[in-house]
Amino acid sequence: YCNLNWEYDFDEEDVNVVAGLLKLFLREMPEPLILAEVYPRVIAITSNKKFSLDDQCEHLKELIFNSNIPEIHLSVMRIVFKLMHDISRLKEQNLMHPKNLAVVLGPNILRIADQSGSDTVADIPYVQTATELFIDRYDYFFDDTKS
Repeated sequence: YCNLNWEYDFDEEDVNVVAGLLKLFLREMPEPLILAEVYPRVIAITSNKKFSLDDQCEHLKELIFNSNIPEIHLSVMRIVFKLMHDISRLKEQNLMHPKNLAVVLGPNILRIADQSGSDTVADIPYVQTATELFIDRYDYFFDDTKS
């Protein structure tokens, strides 16, 4: 997979344009970054009130890395969630906490093929929870020494 030790000076670009392009890229992918077939299991994990956040992380990690998610999707997930994690580390300046980033990106990363049903609306908090966990606990999910 790719090297994530890169730096970019966002002062040179309009951050809203860059964010919009990222959202468009994720939304227009033929298959969601986190495959649609995994969607129901992600929702089941994040909606289970018996699970602590640590339990949810454990189950999500097992699901993501033991599903048939293509390696290219996993590589893009590493890049996107690393970027979001790095952005959230500057939350005092940019006000983009992991939760805020999850609200913006979650529906573009984790979705089902047919988004017309009312279930999709009811699932929004669980999609955001999963996305927030991937951002906030990036090292747990994607640190090569642990995955």
